[in-house]
Amino acid sequence: MNKFGYNYLFGTLDFKSLNLSRYRHGGVNVTGFQLLEEPSSVSVSEQNDLVLSMSEAGDLKGQHQHQGFVNHGLPVQAALTVDSLSVIESAVSSLLKNDSLIFRWTFRRGELYNLNKTKGIPCSTRPPAPWMFGKTLLDTMKEASPAPEGLSASLEFDHNGYRKDFSLGVYSMALDHGLQKIGTWSPDSRFDSVHKGDSMNGFDPDMSTNESKIITSILSEPFLMLKKRKDGQPVLMGNDRYEGFSMDLATMLAEYVGFMFEFRLVADGNYGSRNEENGTWNGMMGELIDGTAHLAVAPLTITADRERYVDFSKPFMEIGVTIMIKKPQSQRPGVFSFMEPLSVEVWLCIIVAYLTVSVGLFLVSRFSPVEWRRVKGEGMAEYENDFSLFNSFWFSMGALMFQGSDTCPRSISGRIIGGAWWFFVLIIISSYTANLAAFLTVERMVTPIESADDLANHPTIKYGAVSSGTTLQFFINSEIPVYQQMGEYMMTHPEVLVQTNAEGIKRVLDSKGKYAFLAESALVDYVNNRKPCETASVGGKLNNKGFGVATKRNSPMRQALNVAVLKLKEEGTLHTLHQTWWIRKGQCGGSTGSKKGKLSLTLSNVAGIFYILIVGLVLAIVLGVTEFTCFRAKNKTDDTCTITGDGCLKPNDALTNDGYLKNTNTLTTLCTTPNEREDWAVVQELNGAQRPDPPSYDACIGFERFGTGPVFDRPSSSL
Repeated sequence: MNKFGYNYLFGTLDFKSLNLSRYRHGGVNVTGFQLLEEPSSVSVSEQNDLVLSMSEAGDLKGQHQHQGFVNHGLPVQAALTVDSLSVIESAVSSLLKNDSLIFRWTFRRGELYNLNKTKGIPCSTRPPAPWMFGKTLLDTMKEASPAPEGLSASLEFDHNGYRKDFSLGVYSMALDHGLQKIGTWSPDSRFDSVHKGDSMNGFDPDMSTNESKIITSILSEPFLMLKKRKDGQPVLMGNDRYEGFSMDLATMLAEYVGFMFEFRLVADGNYGSRNEENGTWNGMMGELIDGTAHLAVAPLTITADRERYVDFSKPFMEIGVTIMIKKPQSQRPGVFSFMEPLSVEVWLCIIVAYLTVSVGLFLVSRFSPVEWRRVKGEGMAEYENDFSLFNSFWFSMGALMFQGSDTCPRSISGRIIGGAWWFFVLIIISSYTANLAAFLTVERMVTPIESADDLANHPTIKYGAVSSGTTLQFFINSEIPVYQQMGEYMMTHPEVLVQTNAEGIKRVLDSKGKYAFLAESALVDYVNNRKPCETASVGGKLNNKGFGVATKRNSPMRQALNVAVLKLKEEGTLHTLHQTWWIRKGQCGGSTGSKKGKLSLTLSNVAGIFYILIVGLVLAIVLGVTEFTCFRAKNKTDDTCTITGDGCLKPNDALTNDGYLKNTNTLTTLCTTPNEREDWAVVQELNGAQRPDPPSYDACIGFERFGTGPVFDRPSSSL
């Protein structure tokens, strides 16, 4: 119940003497009354004697000895005791003055008698027997004139015996202010409010802009750092000892608002968290609440809990929680990295499309009469189709490689297939080329996690945060299931938590990729750009929050600071500051335009295409040698001859012909094609002989020229 939203009214008349330290930082509003406000007329020695005697009697019960807000004067209880005795003494003196023998028979031999019979005044009898002069004494106290002056103001009573003509000071204490007077209460005028700003000392230091402001901060790169002292440089003092984003920001704010400042490091090295047991704050928050500092310029996160105790300016930086991991080793492109721009599924689909188009073109050409050509021959007319199965595959391959083909479809259906295939190839090749450069020149890193879900479910990677910061509280209080799971994990495994950001960063570097540190993006981005350049962030920002300049509650500087922060944002000054301390002073980026910054392809990037070329060459040579060997063996068994001027020369005779190895011209065709007539024309041109009418056959093996004279084979088989 000691938190914001609760109000307590204490019925004591000595509110200042109470120990209220336990309520100072809890957020509760406490109000009480003070009877003695002016300095007492009793001397200090008399006050001490009175307090000592009453303490020995057990009346004060040590309530005046504590470390709270103490009124170092006469306690109210002691003052009222003195005033009570003074009133009784004044009334008795007045009665004796009027009748000196009035108590003649009441006091006998040092004893008090009532009604001249009873010894003493027993109050426990039923019915009680009042003292015989009690009413007379009471009436005398009421009618005393002039009323005696006591330590607690005038000792004047009304006809009912209640005091009148006195006033009580009304004091209040809350989170945003210390013990201060808020008004006065009296029986006649009741409550009379005073200005809220009137404090016990009558002065609010935040109201003076001429006084040097105390700015509390914390060492956190790149926000605030100690300058490195150079050789021969004098010892730095005051604000000259520090540098960083916070220092530059404070200087600019001081210029806009108009105040001087002194930077001081927070005593306990904490940002500020609240103790749930007693409601007190530590760190920079505690110094602001206690009045030790006027402002806090640091990476202090704006939260709802902190906003209830201090005032924040507009955020000067937007940040969020992100995941820091050890940077994985770069994965160099493999031998067949040129295939990576397209996935395996796409490559398989391209192969299936290639086979389908080739077979479809072959079938369409077979069924279309336009694709058949008439060939002159003996007897019946012969028809040929250029699109054999082999030629169909060759046409599709040529289009896929952006090369030509010696055959083209003439039918409408064939051209439709060809056009569709060309369009398909255009898009595929363009997309492939656009992505190829990135895959060949960029060394990609394969990270074990990509998001908070991956981290929460990863079996081997541990993760943690600073134990006394807002990052941990974000996961604990989050309503998102994944973040709740992460918060529970960190609370049940305290060994993953660290005390400082530096400890968390060191743990990431030493963990060999087995530990992830959850921190604010501003810190993570800065560390990623510093040596040894072995950290990276993944998963983006898990939440959005901001850093703000904190001041005391109801500080008159808040509005001026808000305007100053907005101006710095609009002018781009804050962005420039961020670039200066995060990017330009980074240690991991390559200089633009330098030789090291250029990316060039190495042999390892393109080795795969050389392998394919070598395999193609070797395969072609092997097939060529095999083809030559098979066809030579075929020619030896066939009944062939060479037509010369001397007649028909047998193959064996041709082998003995001088210059076989020197003058052999081989024209080979694997099957009957439209180029057969052109082959005969070449033979005729080379030998100057007339081509005889060849017999009708469907295939030929080849034509050879040994020395002089055309060579042709009779059909030996039908391919």
